[in-house]
Amino acid sequence: MKSNFSSRFKCGVSAIAVAAILPIGIQSSYAANEAAAENEVSFEEVVVTGSRIKRGNLSTSTPVTVLDSEAIKVTGAANVAEILRELPSVGLAGLNTTNSNFLTSSAGINTVNLRNLGDDRTLTLVNGRRFVAGVSGTSQVDLNMIPAALIERFEVVTGGASAVYGSEAIAGVVNFILKDDFEGVAVDGQYGISGKGDMDEITTGVTVGANFADDRGNATVHFAYNKEFGLFSRERGIDDTFYSRSGEGTLFEPANSSYPPQGRFLGASWTYDPSGNLINSFSSAVNGFNRSEFRRIAVPTKRMLFASTAHYDVNEYVTAYVEGSYAQTETRSNIEPFAFASSNIYQGAVDGMPLDNPFIPQAILDDITAQNAAQAILNADADPDNDAPLITALDFKRRLLEFGDRTSQANRNTFRVVLGLKGDITEDWSYDASYTYGRTIDAQNSDGQISTPNFRDALDVEADPTNPGGYRCKDVDARAEGCVPVNVFGMNSISAAAVQYLAAPKSRRATITQQVLSASVSNGNVFTLPGGDVGFAVGIEHRREASETLNDALTQSGQNAGNRIPNTKGEYDVTEGFAELSVPIISDVEFAKYIGLEAAFRYADYSTVGGVSSWKIGGDWTLNDDVRFRAVYAKATRAPNIGELFSGQSQTFPSGLTDPCDNITASAAPNADATQAANCRAIPGVAAAISNAGIFTVPQVDYQTIDGLNGGNIALFEETAYTLTAGVVFTPTFLEGFSLSVDYYDIKIDDAIQSVARQTSINECLSSADPASSPFCNNVIRGADGKIDRVNAFQLNLATKRNRGIDVATAYDLDMMEAVGVEGNLNFGLNYTLILKAGEIPFEGADYTDFLGEIPDVKHRARFSMTYTGANLTLGYNMTYIGSVKDDLDGGNYSLNDIGTVTYHDLQARYSFGEDGQYEVYGGVNNVFDKAAPFLPSGTQSGDTGTDTNSMYDPVGRYFYFGAKAKF
Repeated sequence: MKSNFSSRFKCGVSAIAVAAILPIGIQSSYAANEAAAENEVSFEEVVVTGSRIKRGNLSTSTPVTVLDSEAIKVTGAANVAEILRELPSVGLAGLNTTNSNFLTSSAGINTVNLRNLGDDRTLTLVNGRRFVAGVSGTSQVDLNMIPAALIERFEVVTGGASAVYGSEAIAGVVNFILKDDFEGVAVDGQYGISGKGDMDEITTGVTVGANFADDRGNATVHFAYNKEFGLFSRERGIDDTFYSRSGEGTLFEPANSSYPPQGRFLGASWTYDPSGNLINSFSSAVNGFNRSEFRRIAVPTKRMLFASTAHYDVNEYVTAYVEGSYAQTETRSNIEPFAFASSNIYQGAVDGMPLDNPFIPQAILDDITAQNAAQAILNADADPDNDAPLITALDFKRRLLEFGDRTSQANRNTFRVVLGLKGDITEDWSYDASYTYGRTIDAQNSDGQISTPNFRDALDVEADPTNPGGYRCKDVDARAEGCVPVNVFGMNSISAAAVQYLAAPKSRRATITQQVLSASVSNGNVFTLPGGDVGFAVGIEHRREASETLNDALTQSGQNAGNRIPNTKGEYDVTEGFAELSVPIISDVEFAKYIGLEAAFRYADYSTVGGVSSWKIGGDWTLNDDVRFRAVYAKATRAPNIGELFSGQSQTFPSGLTDPCDNITASAAPNADATQAANCRAIPGVAAAISNAGIFTVPQVDYQTIDGLNGGNIALFEETAYTLTAGVVFTPTFLEGFSLSVDYYDIKIDDAIQSVARQTSINECLSSADPASSPFCNNVIRGADGKIDRVNAFQLNLATKRNRGIDVATAYDLDMMEAVGVEGNLNFGLNYTLILKAGEIPFEGADYTDFLGEIPDVKHRARFSMTYTGANLTLGYNMTYIGSVKDDLDGGNYSLNDIGTVTYHDLQARYSFGEDGQYEVYGGVNNVFDKAAPFLPSGTQSGDTGTDTNSMYDPVGRYFYFGAKAKF
């Protein structure tokens, strides 16, 4: 079979990767076999993800997974995030369409998370260059902003990439390569709908490209529109394959919420029955509220994307290029109306509305009088254990149904432009210099919130002397500002005028900017060794990142029934130098067709954490045409991002905290061990209490007044990871077109950044041999009396994370004419990941926390694909396998804890016709057998609120799509 490998790689398509996901090392080894058989084949030098050195032989020491444009088409996915999620090496993204409805600031965003090590530890590139973040304060790219139809291929590297690309590449790199040589006009459209008749999706696109200046240049322009209509929980009924089941009343979620729209009063016992009668016996099953009526399984998203690429050969030494993109997305999240309590607006001793409020029913007032009379008798007796304050205000809980559901409408705009020059200085030396500017603006408006100062004024009501039988707010200033009395008793009792006065829509605007100046030179033939040409690359990069998030005034002051959320503003810059070396030691000797080494080093000087370094060293031993061994060991770093460093400090009031110093005496410490007791007695306020009263005690009221701050920590420093990847590649000459790779990986992250539980900070501070130097003690603030006033939860460099496993990839490309005499090709591909270890030590001295076998660290994951390609017909089949897993490894004895294996099957057929197949129609079905997602309601560890499953699984069910494409 005559090879056209060179031309195929020029287009980015491998003979064995038409519809399968393959390591690029397998492709190159297969190509080498072809080249050995046919000496006339020439290789065009290209740059492979994970290296900056141009080379003709694409063998590298680092495994690279490749998916080309043909394989992307067979999936039918309009969003690249959907394709990435099926790869076994890709973990559970922190943000996606079906897990972000309750995350109002990021609803509808799609990110990527390699190896389940966190979205911030995966670097996303476009054409080998950084892409501006889509989530404020982070490096996380919103994949909604990348046009799937313009992707030539994408490549995934899962180790040793930090030395080549810099920070955030600890877990690896995802690099999207865009088409830059398109000619003609292509128009396409697709419509999808679930088997239940919901979750509609519409996608259209136009791509126009042409060569110019006697083929010295090309310009390609692409426009796409995509609308996902989303899915409400209420749209899935009890007979559906999958549905939100909160109405059933499970072990983890009550049948209805205890915050009903008619209200609960006086210790939450008084309420109204469905007929509107006041009763003193609340029942969630009868009088509660079904939240799932308002929740979403999938966030609706509308996307408009514009992207363009152009390049022009100025002369034989200079090629100018430009990339431009603009993307706009609109999302809308929906959750149930606000669950409001009197404690949201009243603090301290008074926790409720004034008892002279004229709307309070007489039956409740009579009950208060009776309870106070009984309590007064107890307070007068000799037993102090029965003493309690009298009721002086009415507490209540109420669902604010009149305000409508809480929504967040987000409009996100991402603009990016790349300007660059590249070319050959000499036959061997080449250069590439570019400037990248990116900006994301995320503007959000949220409804369903209330102003707590206004609500407090609206509950302080008196008779209106100017309007007999009417009422008014007592406060003169409040009346001048339009205060309207609010009646919270009963269903739909809050008037439209009161709603208008109390409503406090929230607003949030985030702006993210990125600027990158980069220049590099490379030489694929510095000098020649017995093994071949030595390759070298060196470069410098300067990057500036900035992020700002501005909230409305009420949100900043915590006066919209929530805790205070301040603004966040931060920036940093980093200057980096890098070098890379490829050394072919020997070739074409016995037991070594090729042995080579690779090395890379990067030094980065951050304005925040100072100087950090990364490096890698790898080796490649090609035993013969059949067997190749590869390995790479690397040090990677990740500098803290803007959010981790500079996010504003928001206030919260934690509950359930205990102080080990409580009830300590000079000789006894009932709640503390010996080290903790000694450190307690060394606290001046504690020592003074023991000296004066013989004991240090913390009354319950003091626990209730403890507050805390969440926010950035400017004292953070870089994370450091050490990664090992080693494997073997088989390309047997006796089975042309077959390839198999097996790679072992081991990733250890030290000084990982994460927050610490407040109780942990209290305990570990007192357990420290030197509290003055303990990072935990920085989180615990005690007053002069020794009692805890504040416990912060700032992020710290404390954790050690570990992830190791085995990746297996195999592919087979069968020429059916040669095999069975039938026209066409049959391609098989399989990717499988076995996780051997996944867990962390949250801080030094703590026990190891095992995640292996718990969502999302599934031990076994696989993806199999099979594609038949004929003259006019293409048939595709994909299977995604997710092994058995537990919701919670620690004490999960409930019936839903053990989750069996889940397998999804997808089918597609494409038919082309017309001259040169310029017209194409296709259709497909995903989740052919309508496999239901595991039931994981609220209360389970892994359940996504409102979805009742985890987004690792498909919550939609069987899905059909149809489309057409024409090229002119």
